Amino acid sequence: MTSKFWSLSMFTKPPDRDVDCQPSASDMGYHNDYRVKICTIADEDYLYTIH
Repeated sequence: MTSKFWSLSMFTKPPDRDVDCQPSASDMGYHNDYRVKICTIADEDYLYTIH
């Protein structure tokens, strides 16, 4: 994946604001601009779910 994907995707819930944590993946409609939104916890259960 591109560096833009890693910098603009959300993998954990930000501590400073409320966000919708419903997991989703998006094609933003631009050349190679894909994003993922999921509020995970770094543990074995989430790793199993996303893998």
